[in-house]
Amino acid sequence: MSKNVLSISHVFLTRDNQRVLEDVNLDVNENELISILGPNGSGKTTLLKAILGFQKIDSGSIKIFGENPENGRSKVGYIPQFIERNSDFPLSIRDIILYGRYTGSFVKYKEEDFNIVNRYIEEFSLSKLRNKKISELSGGEIQRVLMARSLVRNPKLLLLDEPTSSVDKKSQEEFFAILNRLKENMAILLVTHDLGAVSTYIKRIVCLNRTVNYDGPTAEGLSKLDETYKGSINIIDHIHHIERKNV
Repeated sequence: MSKNVLSISHVFLTRDNQRVLEDVNLDVNENELISILGPNGSGKTTLLKAILGFQKIDSGSIKIFGENPENGRSKVGYIPQFIERNSDFPLSIRDIILYGRYTGSFVKYKEEDFNIVNRYIEEFSLSKLRNKKISELSGGEIQRVLMARSLVRNPKLLLLDEPTSSVDKKSQEEFFAILNRLKENMAILLVTHDLGAVSTYIKRIVCLNRTVNYDGPTAEGLSKLDETYKGSINIIDHIHHIERKNV
């Protein structure tokens, strides 16, 4: 029987006097790759932040391996939706990935830290980019850097918010191949608007619109999406497609 990684029970969350999450329930087990679908403003990103403990919930509970988010997030890797490509940002790609091993002020990096970082630099084909700045990279390259940075901590739960919104088709295929390999050692929760990718690579989906409207097999869930719900996702996916062409 698979071990439970994440348990969300009857979670309510209000922000700016608006109910964002309402009685959300979700269980994620090890070795699962799950996609959260929903229209814009449905609470998907807020849910990820609540799992990390960055967004306070009104009631209910969130447990990561039985611990509260504040204690359990050391076991969580997170790739946000947006990252600013600032040309003045001084750190090299290698330093950005190394920072994923950072555990607190005045703690020096050990040889083990450098060895782990170098291993992921090689694994994600970043050797030729290791001394470049983030502003010099393409969307697909940034994606690989963020993935490497999140994995150097050896997480058991990986949260991803729209990770393929700025990459081309080839990079997307490579990315999902990586995810399917990674889920052998962790659970992965992925927010996306890309129904094509979901239908191709994901076996379980969660449809969220403040509350969970569906949780189960992908094919059945996609067939049940009403046209308004599906249309809002596809419109955003079309915008992302245009953005990828302009990257």
